[in-house]
Amino acid sequence: MINDSRNPKKARRQDDDPSDEGGSPTPAAGPVTTAVGSRPVTSYKDSLLGASDERVQSLAEKSLDWTIVLKLLGHRIGYTTLENKIQDLWKPKRDIKLMDIENGYFLATFRSHEDYLTVLADGPWTIFGHYLTVEPWSPDFSPSQPYPSKVIAWLRLPGLPTTLYKCSLIEEIGNYIGPVIRIDYQTENDCRGRFARMAIRINLNKPLVSKLPVNGRIQVVEYVSLPTICFDCGKYGHVSNSCPGKILEAERVATPPANTAQPPGSDIDAFGPWMVVERR
Repeated sequence: MINDSRNPKKARRQDDDPSDEGGSPTPAAGPVTTAVGSRPVTSYKDSLLGASDERVQSLAEKSLDWTIVLKLLGHRIGYTTLENKIQDLWKPKRDIKLMDIENGYFLATFRSHEDYLTVLADGPWTIFGHYLTVEPWSPDFSPSQPYPSKVIAWLRLPGLPTTLYKCSLIEEIGNYIGPVIRIDYQTENDCRGRFARMAIRINLNKPLVSKLPVNGRIQVVEYVSLPTICFDCGKYGHVSNSCPGKILEAERVATPPANTAQPPGSDIDAFGPWMVVERR
């Protein structure tokens, strides 16, 4: 009879240990989850850390609540010059913290909510004859874009019939172009007649509206202080010689068609120099 004097607890522990050649590996350290059906449930510790990250992000965005993204369209400007100019333009009641970021963009953080709303509601603002774009900061903002996708710009409707010189009618016409922010009336000399002027929010990523059918006639649209407009595609930011659409079309069609004549009202005269006027 063999007398097994081993401690039964030690023997049991040895029998339970996996062998070196097989068995289940020791689980790696990491977030503890339990399965409920097919859905894993994160441990309390990991849930707490996730909530902390969300809170930090929320606090960071909250600190930018009264912050506006600025950029001088079509012209570079230094920090000190911009700081002096916005003080003269806006005349804020309280201090504004200005931060210079990349690609010509600036962040202006306001200490007064009234100042913040005034800057967004008034304007358009111009410096050196160029628009100073003002947009509320949002998490989607990226300074890598060459210019903001939307801007408030002055538009003119030259030769508008006198019968249409009513605020409601002019606003209705303007809304075909974009949301109307402000309406202004200007009178030129008696020989040249009158024109209506509106501040409209326009999308610079789309072709600009150059003409409108108004009361049975074609009404041209003039853009004030937007000099870089392509007369081929109608978009802001480049001129005809460097139009991406024109270059692609030239590569696709090696030789022009024999008959280049276009019927009246075709796209050949959809855009033109009449769209560009300087601020007076």
